[in-house]
Amino acid sequence: MTMQTKKLTRQGRARKEQLMSEAAKLFAHSGYYATRVIDIVKSAGVAKGLFYWYFENKEALFREIVKATRDDLRRAQARAIEGESDPLARISKGIEASLDFIGRNEHLYVLLRFAGTQERFASLVEEAQEVQARDVSQHIQAAIDDGTLPDGDAFLLAHGVVATVFHFARLKASNSIDHDDQLLEFITAFCLRGLGANPELYLSARTRAGRKAAG
Repeated sequence: MTMQTKKLTRQGRARKEQLMSEAAKLFAHSGYYATRVIDIVKSAGVAKGLFYWYFENKEALFREIVKATRDDLRRAQARAIEGESDPLARISKGIEASLDFIGRNEHLYVLLRFAGTQERFASLVEEAQEVQARDVSQHIQAAIDDGTLPDGDAFLLAHGVVATVFHFARLKASNSIDHDDQLLEFITAFCLRGLGANPELYLSARTRAGRKAAG
């Protein structure tokens, strides 16, 4: 039975997730190459043999972490837009959910940035960006179809939104920008203006509340 087809119990899934969580923290703190399997199992408090029950090697583990991060981000976005009928409001809420997810999981974002610089992992990041762009393009196309946005290439526009969000997330993570209270509003407005929408109509309740408090 291969690693991919193993059926895990609830306890087995929890143990695997524990290994992935500990490994992600170590990779982000010490670096992928400096982190050893023995470091991961010691941090997780499990035997080394258990690691190899779940993962073929360290690279396989890292790949799973990147894929899991992509999937967790999509789930966070899906929860944020659930029940929202306006496609541009879905985009606005999706941007907010993305930045919130990155802010709560900065160590995972560090891993994504690292993966993008490595030939062996770059395709994982490219695939994640394609998935994000396809998701966003559906909302953009819906807004084009209902006349809310001018006609355009929804997929190219979606890539612009995705690139903008992750560019500013990178700047924030590197402490190149610090205006946290205004950052979400700025990114959302920038993306919506780029699509041809009026951002004032789509700022989230949280952003509006933050603006009033600042005033």
